[in-house]
Amino acid sequence: TRRAFAFDMVFDVGSTQEEVYEGCVSSLLDGCLQGYNATILAYGQTGSGKTHSMGTGQVWVAEASENEGITPKVIRNSFDFLEKHRDEVDFQASCCYIEIYNEEIRDLLQPGAQKGQIAVRERSDGVIQLVGIHAETCNSAA
Repeated sequence: TRRAFAFDMVFDVGSTQEEVYEGCVSSLLDGCLQGYNATILAYGQTGSGKTHSMGTGQVWVAEASENEGITPKVIRNSFDFLEKHRDEVDFQASCCYIEIYNEEIRDLLQPGAQKGQIAVRERSDGVIQLVGIHAETCNSAA
């Protein structure tokens, strides 16, 4: 059967990390910093470039690079914004880091945790949340 898929954005194989970030993520981060929620999801078959695009296979470095992926760039830009506005805004930042693989949710901040401890729940107000994941308080991008 033929299926039609809608895409917000498509990038050529030669696209840079910066082009992907500016095209897909920058406006989402702006919204988050104004109080809205956003999710960035990398989906695809094994070997399709999810880890590269998200930048989760890289070692953290103090300075940004042209190969920096989405995750470290979001973290860096978030804390740059918070630092710039620290006299205007009282903030507390925390981070959760999960992987969904074969319909199983893993908490990457608690790698030794028992399987099956994380559940997807919908609150009475319609908000979807993950129950059982660890949130780590963050004070800087480092």
